[in-house]
Amino acid sequence: MKVMFICKHNRFRSKVAESIFANYANGRHQVRSRGLIIDMDVHPNVKKALKSIGVKLKVDGSRSLSVEDFNWADIEVIVADDVPKKLFLQYDTKIIVWKIRDTHQTNYKGILARVKDIEKRVKKLVEELDNKKY
Repeated sequence: MKVMFICKHNRFRSKVAESIFANYANGRHQVRSRGLIIDMDVHPNVKKALKSIGVKLKVDGSRSLSVEDFNWADIEVIVADDVPKKLFLQYDTKIIVWKIRDTHQTNYKGILARVKDIEKRVKKLVEELDNKKY
């Protein structure tokens, strides 16, 4: 399966989900992450939080959504609480919404809490994909 994680800026929540997914899927499924607005790099605290759970950032730098991305994906996971699902209903893919709140990039404890939340959700998603629930 081809999974695309989406958030507002593609610098935190979707990047974390992409990196953790790549780690857990270990090549069994493909993954991308994208954002609606690209304007910032991944903060060192995000990389530090990922490293603390044994995961390396898959791709540095934010990337914006394109029609090609929607044509590529089988599943879109809207990771953010500030990205409306209705923006993507026109595409013929399964849409999953997690609604994870953003946090300030200097708030390491907040980042780490969200990284751990994303890790649990990604682990479950990979298990469901492996068991062909989608």
